[in-house]
Amino acid sequence: ITLDDWCEQHGVDRVDYLKLDTQGSELDVLRGAPRTLERVIAVQTEVEFNRMYEGQPLFGDVDRFLRDHGFVLWQFENLAHHRQRGTPSVLRRGAQFFDWDVAQFSRRSGQLFWADALFVRSDVARPRPTIPWNEALRHACLTAALGLDDLTGLVLDLHHRDLEGVTQEIVDRARALLPAPDHETEWLTGLEGVDTREESRETGL
Repeated sequence: ITLDDWCEQHGVDRVDYLKLDTQGSELDVLRGAPRTLERVIAVQTEVEFNRMYEGQPLFGDVDRFLRDHGFVLWQFENLAHHRQRGTPSVLRRGAQFFDWDVAQFSRRSGQLFWADALFVRSDVARPRPTIPWNEALRHACLTAALGLDDLTGLVLDLHHRDLEGVTQEIVDRARALLPAPDHETEWLTGLEGVDTREESRETGL
């Protein structure tokens, strides 16, 4: 049964967040959910970079499918590397960059096999003033629950000035709980989710 059919049979008219870990069949699940995906805000799915199951699609296939359905890759978690059996390995320094902050950790060698990938809808990554307030609030609640403070702050900042009374007070309190803005990161905001191949086709480059 497809996810679309299951939702219809059980009266589920909306899914905000979809989390998948189906041992290599994640793309099949997504292909069976085009109607459901129209309103999904975020998708977290296990992806493989090298085949672990016979005939399975890899990250590139999942990434392209979700981008074609209006999502952009936001982050990876749980990057899993595996060594060749019996080969020696020692701990070495590794690093990840978060804006201009560097998080250092210890790592071993090995081939990257799988990870958890988080995708968000493009209008969540780059919210527009035209989004209705009730939908903006929905986006804010989900991104806050996922720990995506930057996206929560973006959509709340976009709308709070147009609110009044108790609603504005509640939103202002929620905004006060978020980390202080770092203006250096704003330089990159316009680049989130931009497909340079689309831009090249439009400009004829």
